[in-house]
Amino acid sequence: MKKLFLLLLATVSTATLSAQHYVVTGKAPVGTKMVYLIPIGEEPIDSIQIDAAGTFTFRGEAAGKHLAYVATKGEKAKHLVVFLEGEPYVNLEEETVAGSEENRGLSDYQTFVNTTLQPLKTLAEQLTDKRNNGELTEQELAYFYNLSDSLTTIINARAKQDLKYNTRMRWPAYIVLNQLNDFDHDFLISLDTPVNAFMQEPCLGRAKKLIDAYKRTQVGQHFADFEMADTAGVMHHLSEYVGCGRYVLLDFWATWCGPCMGELPNVKALYDKYHDKGFEIVGISFDQDGDAWRGVIQRRNMNWTHLSDLSGWKSLPVEFYGVNAIPHLMLIGPDGTIIANDISTETLSERLKEIYQ
Repeated sequence: MKKLFLLLLATVSTATLSAQHYVVTGKAPVGTKMVYLIPIGEEPIDSIQIDAAGTFTFRGEAAGKHLAYVATKGEKAKHLVVFLEGEPYVNLEEETVAGSEENRGLSDYQTFVNTTLQPLKTLAEQLTDKRNNGELTEQELAYFYNLSDSLTTIINARAKQDLKYNTRMRWPAYIVLNQLNDFDHDFLISLDTPVNAFMQEPCLGRAKKLIDAYKRTQVGQHFADFEMADTAGVMHHLSEYVGCGRYVLLDFWATWCGPCMGELPNVKALYDKYHDKGFEIVGISFDQDGDAWRGVIQRRNMNWTHLSDLSGWKSLPVEFYGVNAIPHLMLIGPDGTIIANDISTETLSERLKEIYQ
């Protein structure tokens, strides 16, 4: 009898978990013809026509994938993120979401972000008009970027607070997705714990792979080996060059990257200065054009080791080493331990001076 009771209980629990039905209702701005429900990171996209009253309804089953955009298209497109649970109400006119505790938290955060960014949006519209008329000044553009940086700092502070105090909720997965490139690596690593329910959301699959890469490349970690071809197409393991008794710089770059080429004289100067003392460089290119890659190496006398899979932003280091911007410099010690990551050439110069003085 006890076994039967437990079996029935398990069956009911499983059915409850798998169902996750939702009914999303809402109101669209005047003139809207279609509204779209777009699961974050998932297909397919659902769409529905607006009725005469400007309202809409979506019905479905979340199947564990809770975050989705409710959006319109066009010049004045609107979008809000909704948590697919129960019966949320989405007002695209007022940019609010009502419903469960998950949706209330998500709505509060989105309202804060939208309100905070409103001055930037207004300024962007003004500057766009000026640019179209040929009246945009460098001072105005600099002010725009400074304002953007200031508002991003404010949003990041609120985001970190919400992540800290909503560990049992799942809606903060949206914050992780939205601010992924703004948070420092150590903070993102600190989020990846079972205590944070939001980190279990399926939409964070790519983010968690990136966090794993950040863990892999933390200072103090032993470098992770991989295999890639040289300029002649011969495959090599990174371990052929790294962890062999010398300090080695991994220089992630590309010929099409302006900042990379701008830093090249500095990188080459450091190589020429310290190579005879045991300093090595392994250049890892994000190029796709092999001829262009080999040509620049030859013309610029980049006489160190070069590897590439010629896959651009689909290159192995993007996911495996968490390199999502270039140039990216990583200094590895003689025993293969990462001693500095994502550093400038100025910092690299200081470190090499300390090592070889």
